[in-house]
Amino acid sequence: MLDIENVDAAAILVTADLPDDARLALLDLDPTAPGVHGKVLGWDVESQRWVPVEVPVTQVSPPPGVGG
Repeated sequence: MLDIENVDAAAILVTADLPDDARLALLDLDPTAPGVHGKVLGWDVESQRWVPVEVPVTQVSPPPGVGG
């Protein structure tokens, strides 16, 4: 579980289909900026920038035999 509430940073949601523009924009992103504290940032294709997003709640399990 990712718990970033009340922290001085943001989490960045990276997906397998992340465009090159988003990857390049990560270089200029400051996840410690006060405006993004405690937020999860995702790439918005329309505005071509990282924005706060609601993350779906899912459970990720490691593959069998890993971490066990």
